[in-house]
Amino acid sequence: MKELRSIADYRLRNPAIDSTYFPGTNVDPDGYWSSSTYAYGTGSAWGVAFLYGGVDGNGEAYTYYVRCVR
Repeated sequence: MKELRSIADYRLRNPAIDSTYFPGTNVDPDGYWSSSTYAYGTGSAWGVAFLYGGVDGNGEAYTYYVRCVR
């Protein structure tokens, strides 16, 4: 989760990411998965919405985007 959140640029909106380095980032408010289990429910995982840089838990039954980070 830390790695995915680290590429968000909170000075920007729609998308809240540097589009020079990450062109074509989807700004769907549901966002991108991380591999980190959500602390408040094992059936969910943390995610980042690059529309505004928000971080939240998302149910694992849903389909979201992925981005490899390290």
